[in-house]
Amino acid sequence: MKTLHTQTERRPHVLLVMASRRDGESAQLVRERFLETVDRTPDAYGLLIDRTTSGVVWSPQGHRVVQDISRRFTVVRQGNAAPLSAGWKVLAGMPADWIMQFHDDDTWDGVPAIPSTPDTAVALYAPRLVVSDGTNEWLAHQWTTQHALFGAIRGDVFAIIARYLANAPNPWGGEDLMILSFTGALGRIEQMSGYSYVWHRGNWTSQTSETSTHQYLAAQGWGHLSSLSTYLLLQSLDRLAIFGAAHEVPDPIWLSGVDDVLGTFWPVIDPRGHRILSQLPPRLRGAMIASRGTGSGSRRVVEFLRNVPGSVAEVHPADSFTAFATGQRLVRSPEDVFERLIPALTREAPVEAYPQIEYWAQCITKVWDRYSQVSRA
Repeated sequence: MKTLHTQTERRPHVLLVMASRRDGESAQLVRERFLETVDRTPDAYGLLIDRTTSGVVWSPQGHRVVQDISRRFTVVRQGNAAPLSAGWKVLAGMPADWIMQFHDDDTWDGVPAIPSTPDTAVALYAPRLVVSDGTNEWLAHQWTTQHALFGAIRGDVFAIIARYLANAPNPWGGEDLMILSFTGALGRIEQMSGYSYVWHRGNWTSQTSETSTHQYLAAQGWGHLSSLSTYLLLQSLDRLAIFGAAHEVPDPIWLSGVDDVLGTFWPVIDPRGHRILSQLPPRLRGAMIASRGTGSGSRRVVEFLRNVPGSVAEVHPADSFTAFATGQRLVRSPEDVFERLIPALTREAPVEAYPQIEYWAQCITKVWDRYSQVSRA
């Protein structure tokens, strides 16, 4: 791989990254648009991670823009069979003040506008996010995971995320909430001006129904644990475990971030509970669907209670959401996660998931050790 460099041989202010997996003319047009965006963004460097089947995502012959900015653009070939961690290994070694990601099945308008001397308290400059389902488009008014995925993340924050995911033996593919949560814990989120990102959600694995969530986890090797509860549990594990890789974060910020994760942690998985949402009574099924997309734990409870008819006490007692919605905090410290949740998950999980569970356990052990010291200080 080429050494990252610019015309001035210094660390770029902005690194623009596109992971490209599609072949065909339409995808090529998006890649050309990406390169033009690199060219128009001040002090930017472009990185294209080639995950296509053909392996021919770009031909510089005849493309004036490529020739003009060839020293500010690199292609890394990985192939579509490469694990998710491979892309993060590349990004973990890419220094930049700010890092932004693009996908070749989305579109965007304008040029990323990041101040040349940004506020050091800001961890994410988020785009104006437009969501498209192929027929209709609407503006996202609350911060979502896509704001973090396609916004400009401060370099030191992104480096921790990339390092954590690069070392994961088998990233499970649902780390987007962790990226938003961790970024928000380390600084403010501000709106970028003059730049909009259009996220075409139909091109992604749909997570709008319990059936698709179940199928997604099943494809990742989670077997009989493939359910909504497991999906939220794995998100919680990621949100906590990454703090084990954040050794350079100052204690007060680190402790505040860990406490926030613990306060919104999905309860211990109960193998006796409902595994698939379709098995729940219809009145609860709608309430869970309506509330599960809410990032904040407190807002999720409010949404659940607002949408569920009747008394929450009527919810099946083995359902892990019952404890969460009624305020029973089953996780109060990293010790609870390590000593109670990890063993329970290991007993139930298929063998294929063991390496990733062990990685979470190692990271959460570091969180536990530091939490014990910092919280007593």
